[in-house]
Amino acid sequence: MENRNLEKALDIVSKLITGEELTERGDNSSLYQEYNNNAEIYDIVHMSLKKLNLSISVSYTHLRAHETGRN
Repeated sequence: MENRNLEKALDIVSKLITGEELTERGDNSSLYQEYNNNAEIYDIVHMSLKKLNLSISVSYTHLRAHETGRN
């Protein structure tokens, strides 16, 4: 695992925990792109949320909607 990927994934998790939206055109668009284009970051985000027993937030649902084309 690359340290850079871990840092990016943790940035995404922290944004989701605080209720920030990650969108393709928003302030966090670079994190959104990393999440969508890097399988390791995607996996780390999901594993982190699962380990923390966090329910899916509105921001996460919004992110998934864009990822799957449902918006």
